[in-house]
Amino acid sequence: MAPTGVASNNINGQTIHSAVRFNSTRGLLNELNGESERNFQETTRNIRVCVIDEMSMVGVRVLVNIDKRLRQAFPEKQESAFGGTILYLLGDFNQLPPVLDRSLLAPSNTSITSVYGRVLFEQFTKVFELTEIMRQTGDSQQQFRETLQRMALGSLEQFDYEVLKNRFAVINIGQTETFKNALRIFSKKTEVDILNETMLR
Repeated sequence: MAPTGVASNNINGQTIHSAVRFNSTRGLLNELNGESERNFQETTRNIRVCVIDEMSMVGVRVLVNIDKRLRQAFPEKQESAFGGTILYLLGDFNQLPPVLDRSLLAPSNTSITSVYGRVLFEQFTKVFELTEIMRQTGDSQQQFRETLQRMALGSLEQFDYEVLKNRFAVINIGQTETFKNALRIFSKKTEVDILNETMLR
């Protein structure tokens, strides 16, 4: 499972919302009872392990809902966290945070969901840290690697700006057609809206 469609597709899985029948619009679990509950239990009866990718985007509310749904899937183990299912969380907490949810690393506030989500998260006691960088390898990439590591920690320096600036490509007017459908990143939503409206005309 993963928080987004792209991430779940990359691991040949399902989104968390789809897997646990979570209504993202209302922010609630879809009610399962009778036939729908039996169907869900039948669908999940052979599951013993769940792998959740992009853990930085999983918040306390989502983790609580995963726990509730897995307890419902395995009523004979409903006294155990996650219905006795083994859960693996994969990812990097330096990446994107949860949307409209509280990070698993944030101190819990006074809400029951926040406190309970924190209790659930603290049951993950084994951590395997991958330390070898696989994409930017070799001596020629060392400065870029170090810049990316500082960026992840929010501690960029002026030198890092120079490293990144040297990776920019300036194109001439004759090359603009080649890049007209290239991905563009903006800092403001209004700029995104303007581009989208222009592209739709």
